[in-house]
Amino acid sequence: MIDYSWVPWLGELVRKIAAAGRDGLPVKAGRVDWVTKESSRRVSKYGDDPFSFICSLCADAGSENLTKRLKTAAAAFSIDQGLPDPRAMPTMNPRSTLFDGKGVGKPVPDVLWELFRTAAAHPAALDERLFNQVLRIHDVGMNKLTQALFIINPSAFLPRQHRKSILDDQFNRKVDEWNEYKAWMESAHRIFPGCAPYEINEFVYDYSKPNGGLLRRDTNYFCVNSESIESTVDHWPDFDKLNAVWTDFRGPAGRPDPLTAVKKGDVILVASSKSGRAIGVVQDNGYKNGWQKDARISVYWINKSNARFAREPAQVAFDFADKKSETYQAFSNTIEFADTLALVTKLTDKAAAPASELRTAPLSRRDAGPLNRILYGPPGTGKTYEAVREAVKIVDEGKLAEEPSAVKSRFNELRGRDGQVGQVEFVTFHQNYAYEDFIEGIRPRVKEKELAYELHEGIFKKLAKAAKAEDGKRFVLIIDEINRGNIAKIFGELITLIEDSKRLGRKDEMQATLPYSGDPFGVPENLYLIGTMNTADRGIALLDMALRRRFEFHEQMPDATHVSVSKNIGGVDCQKLLTTMNERIVEHLDRDHQIGHTYLMKTKVETLNDLGRVFRTEIVPLLQEYFYDNWEKMRLVLNENCFITKKPGSDPPVFDVLQNDDPGWHTPDSYTAIYKGKSGKAAGA
Repeated sequence: MIDYSWVPWLGELVRKIAAAGRDGLPVKAGRVDWVTKESSRRVSKYGDDPFSFICSLCADAGSENLTKRLKTAAAAFSIDQGLPDPRAMPTMNPRSTLFDGKGVGKPVPDVLWELFRTAAAHPAALDERLFNQVLRIHDVGMNKLTQALFIINPSAFLPRQHRKSILDDQFNRKVDEWNEYKAWMESAHRIFPGCAPYEINEFVYDYSKPNGGLLRRDTNYFCVNSESIESTVDHWPDFDKLNAVWTDFRGPAGRPDPLTAVKKGDVILVASSKSGRAIGVVQDNGYKNGWQKDARISVYWINKSNARFAREPAQVAFDFADKKSETYQAFSNTIEFADTLALVTKLTDKAAAPASELRTAPLSRRDAGPLNRILYGPPGTGKTYEAVREAVKIVDEGKLAEEPSAVKSRFNELRGRDGQVGQVEFVTFHQNYAYEDFIEGIRPRVKEKELAYELHEGIFKKLAKAAKAEDGKRFVLIIDEINRGNIAKIFGELITLIEDSKRLGRKDEMQATLPYSGDPFGVPENLYLIGTMNTADRGIALLDMALRRRFEFHEQMPDATHVSVSKNIGGVDCQKLLTTMNERIVEHLDRDHQIGHTYLMKTKVETLNDLGRVFRTEIVPLLQEYFYDNWEKMRLVLNENCFITKKPGSDPPVFDVLQNDDPGWHTPDSYTAIYKGKSGKAAGA
């Protein structure tokens, strides 16, 4: 019921403009009734420019004027398609139709014709050079250019204007040139999979209208199951028997009729047999006053993925589907639909909540973040705990207890037992860790007093198989100290398979044949990888390029103001202490070798004795490692307090660490001297 008849009409017009060419366009344009002399004068400026012509044709100056222009253009170019309703047409601001720079310099017909022909017939070939060259023409701009491209080819391009209410909020992208615009469109297609740009545009435009009525705070969900097979025409048994069908659609006695209850802005989940087929937002309901034989529910399609469910929901003709229903759960647990439902949830929450409470972070896959990520930073910044926390959050779909003990308990529940993998597994890379440990290999085994060799499956292969078998669940592999292993050796040829686009079920999915078993192997989409990396061991710049390209990196730096770092341990402000030492480490070494806040957290440091033990056994040895026993720099970090002693009269100077039993380790002045600028003094010195 949503009128897209203008799409084929404009498509034919664009082909006829291209066929007319630079010489023929002015002739045919002269036959168009531009309605007013002012419009005719403005159009005469474009010369042989196809952009100015088509944008002027679609200038919004009232439906009657637009109708006259379209009718005469159809005659001039011999358009076979029926004339579209001008109210459904995309239109341009009359002041933004000319691409000649408004008299500043001359038009650039060569570039404009090249872009016009490319956008119309070969949009995938459009490149940065061509797009940005036109973008730089005086007074063109991103909104004007993308709106024109949308009119030329609404199946390939999205206009930037009127989109900030949804698209920019979700993707938080600056869009000033071709690559940014291309990435912005790719982001839109990930949220609205299978939908043409003109469908996305129509939905977003209607949503953006004041009081448009789409995705309200009281938006309801409904499900329809056509029971059709594959791509056959939707049907219900005995469709012509009106009473029987109406009974199916009315639902149980005593409940509102779901078909008549549908309102503009409600969400329809369309299923077929064991698959989800689409998600639509209602534009109008032809059944709102009861059953009508030829009525329709008009929807904006926002997802047309047609993806198989992990678990088949109950078969119903048409019914309510709240978030606890089997159908809603089936859609939300299917990767292809999850981001779209997350967007719907966010927009309905936005309608219900004040602006100060809105979540502004961009949507991610199933709200679980990237498939491959690495948490990196100096030692003691909580990377491993954060990896555990992220893993639990991914598996439990965002539900997470904040208490560390509860997180750890849940993590242990999710790990495998008795040789079986769980939904979360943990492995630590080291220099001797190999492909045979991680993927598969041949291992010797004594069997009946004889040496035999058998195939051994590594943790990554086991977890990938489990994830593939249970595609309705999420699985996570934590790789601690990922930079300590030889990535090229451990992953081998499979490093390619962990890319998002190469995962099983994706458009460019790939599989490899494993060298030992000969099995085909691919990585499913529901397997997440979380690595941790200590930058004091090795900086990001030194990592294998293949690893860097396939992972997102999230920095974990020391947080001296962390709530668990005390401001008063026997008179010592541990927050100031940590801040001051790290400032000096950055000054005399670098930021990757700072001291993490977990060294001084309350779970570890409650008394001065605890503080002394941590400094004596962990922090001072760490400084020795950082500075390769450069005692002078260590003393600078500690502000020449008593922890590093200098033997009197020694030349060259001889340094040593304060004796373990020295009271100076437990004296407040030893620590306040570090951040107050006073030198500490060892007892008895």
